[in-house]
Amino acid sequence: AVSNKTQIANSPGGGSKAAMSTEDIEERLAGVPVYALSNASEEFVLVSGASTGKSLGLFCFKKEDADALLEHIRIMDPGMRSGSKVVAVALNKVGM
Repeated sequence: AVSNKTQIANSPGGGSKAAMSTEDIEERLAGVPVYALSNASEEFVLVSGASTGKSLGLFCFKKEDADALLEHIRIMDPGMRSGSKVVAVALNKVGM
């Protein structure tokens, strides 16, 4: 009997929920704020690796974490002191 239940649960339409559509996912993520660092030109701040040449955009789920990150980067890069700030972005916009 156990194998029949497993087979039904794993078969298409066999009692499992349908996957969410892309639109449903985007709608859900629209209400989730994440926090990023912005420079004076209102561009996202990227952290770049000197040896790899790659850049990484950092996002935080808590504003307090983003504030702490901004303070840390301001210490490391004095050019970030003027006009840099933490900005809220809807999670569905991050990948765009």
